[in-house]
Amino acid sequence: MRVLDVPYLVSKFEKDTRHTTGLCEDILPYTTKLLKDLEKGIHQTIGRFITKSGKVKIDIKRSEDTLVEPNVRLIELIANQIEFNNDEDNRVLFEKFLAEYLFDSKQLRIVHPYLFNYVNFGDGKNFNLDKIADFMREILVDEPEEFNSLFLEKSTDNLLLKVIVNGLPDLEKSTERELDYKNHLSVIKRFYQQDLNFLKNHKEYFTDKLELLTTFYLFMYSCQLIVKFEKQEKAQYHSLDGLYFSIETEQLSKKRKASGDYESYNYVNSKSEKLFAHMHVLAQLSHIIYPEQHQNYLELEKAKDQKAVQALTYKDIRDLIEVKTINQSMYEKDLKEWIEQYSRLQNLSINSMELKDKNYDELISILISQVRKGMADKNQKEFGKNALAIGKKTFVKQRGSLGNVFNLTHESFYLIAAIVIKDKRIPLNELFDGFEKRGIKFDRHSKVEVLRLLEKINVIDKKSDSGDAQYVKPIL
Repeated sequence: MRVLDVPYLVSKFEKDTRHTTGLCEDILPYTTKLLKDLEKGIHQTIGRFITKSGKVKIDIKRSEDTLVEPNVRLIELIANQIEFNNDEDNRVLFEKFLAEYLFDSKQLRIVHPYLFNYVNFGDGKNFNLDKIADFMREILVDEPEEFNSLFLEKSTDNLLLKVIVNGLPDLEKSTERELDYKNHLSVIKRFYQQDLNFLKNHKEYFTDKLELLTTFYLFMYSCQLIVKFEKQEKAQYHSLDGLYFSIETEQLSKKRKASGDYESYNYVNSKSEKLFAHMHVLAQLSHIIYPEQHQNYLELEKAKDQKAVQALTYKDIRDLIEVKTINQSMYEKDLKEWIEQYSRLQNLSINSMELKDKNYDELISILISQVRKGMADKNQKEFGKNALAIGKKTFVKQRGSLGNVFNLTHESFYLIAAIVIKDKRIPLNELFDGFEKRGIKFDRHSKVEVLRLLEKINVIDKKSDSGDAQYVKPIL
């Protein structure tokens, strides 16, 4: 009796030797082609993310005149709500004002949360960005109705904003097909929702910082998967691994944690090249035939059950073995067979006699090694770069001869500090704990710089005259 469906995996590679995840859920949305859009930031993706989550689309064609720019069309629609009494000069002045107020180089300025739905007004389909938007919905949105309400509410006391949001074209329900992804880090989803629930009480700050906060968690998700996949079955997925960040204004040296070779950007970046292989190895290993399963995966594929296989981690598989859901010796036997078959299909050398004495952990390492050999180096590098590209502009900084390091600008630091502290003062050590729970560690030098930044905005509070205990007051 089989545990790993080797015949199905062989059939996939016999049809096409290119790597595929088969019937397994997708883990990441990135490709092996470098996406310049990602390096520019999250703006073009966040609009898609919010409309996909809300299952809405704009109920209007771009324009009867295809030469009209989308920003011009939006301005026209808003201006149409105003009665100018046939005074064309006033209309022109109002439209000119709107152009300066709402757009920066044709990019929509978000002056109210409702406008996030219109970021991509007039844009054509972008399959790669749509995939990333579906991925963001899966890994970030915990309570869809609560999340969507943040961006579908038009209310405002500002008369100008009222004119703008009421003048925008209506939203209608979208029936666009969504892609599903496996979320391996629900802790990030929980933090993101908690942080938004706090920030929504500070509407202007929420509107201004949403893209930054979303970029942070999307970037951190990729960083954490890279670290955890490298740990294989020893990884823990209920919490985030701490990574050393520096503050943009502090001095760094080779001896500092942020510029070191472990728990640093150097480490994550160097291991990112293995992410593509890990993703495919895990897809292969996840094609498990469970005791209660009545169909093999060839039969499920014929039935067009597109993503019938739950994407597992190395730890998930180890847990299945520990609780006897799958038999370890049988799984190892199938795994050895698959390593031999994969090596044959990819024209890779393998010593079958050596495999006989290998244990489970060693077999996994051999499979990872073989899969990496079976992939083009360029594809592995570019996939890893794409996974980190979204945060490189904002959360990574070049530090001369030290290379790139994880970095917090003052804006990023104050944002994350604000969501950790929320609306009650907390001990300083609790603030550092809150950062670390979100994946950010500081060494002792960075902690000094953190204290300086907090003192600068006058939020440090001492419990007693002796100054033994330091507290941090709310920032917002």
